[in-house]
Amino acid sequence: MTVLLTGGSGFIGTHVLQELINREIEVVCLYNKAIPKIDSDLVSFKQFDLLNASNADFTKLFKETHPSHCLHMAWYTNHTDYLINEINNDWKDASIKLIHSFYGTGGKRFLGTGTCIEYDTKISGFYNEDSTPLKPNTLYAKCKLDVYRFLMEASANLEKSAAWARIFFVYGPNDRNNRLIPYIIDQLKNNKKASPRYGGLMRDYNFVLDLAKQLVDILLSDVTGAVNTGSGINYQIQDFFTLIGELMGAESLVDHNNYLPENQPKVIAADISKYLRLVNSLFIPTSLKSGLDQTINAVLS
Repeated sequence: MTVLLTGGSGFIGTHVLQELINREIEVVCLYNKAIPKIDSDLVSFKQFDLLNASNADFTKLFKETHPSHCLHMAWYTNHTDYLINEINNDWKDASIKLIHSFYGTGGKRFLGTGTCIEYDTKISGFYNEDSTPLKPNTLYAKCKLDVYRFLMEASANLEKSAAWARIFFVYGPNDRNNRLIPYIIDQLKNNKKASPRYGGLMRDYNFVLDLAKQLVDILLSDVTGAVNTGSGINYQIQDFFTLIGELMGAESLVDHNNYLPENQPKVIAADISKYLRLVNSLFIPTSLKSGLDQTINAVLS
């Protein structure tokens, strides 16, 4: 098998690329500007501008590379405006072209990556693929859901295999500086106070190496439709501050609060029973302490 991977230079994508290599799978990794810093005979890199490619460009790409599988992770992810930026519409269109051309040139299995906020995030609890309503309230989530629906319809009409991995919250080495865990580490590293804004919220944060394994597991399986990825555990936001403070020996710099905002659900967590039942029943999430310790060491090294 050969996997065509998009988004391989991103935070999650670099770990997915390494996981594919670990499993000795041949990969064609697309990039536009930044080439992932991974050296392996199993990987070939191909420059390709997904947003500006025509249908003919996509067809040529697949005829040249002949992937049996496609794992699509590329999207606009600027933390300041990714939820509302109009470029989400362009990524939706590019993703639909990618799916259409992949299947049209003989591709067998497509795995797209979505988001937990495709669900109705006014609901508090563990989100389930079959029972939790889909009700996106941001442009980003709406475009992701549109791609999911196109993928399911196209794969059914063409009798092809397809799955959609819904990603919840993620942390780990190489995360962007303006996100929660890097913020805490950076504050404490510089002998500054680390203060949670909404310490009482509970969220399912998945260690990025675990997520990479889940995504490759789903890609290699025959499961279809939407599949939640996550740890299956809801952690209190305050827990991250407290534990990082302990691991860095900076407990005195960590503020404590259990504040719950009225406009956000207390719990957003992944029901991963479908993944466990149909993909990998042996999955055990990395402990929060171990995951944070590895993340801290990566930042400080």
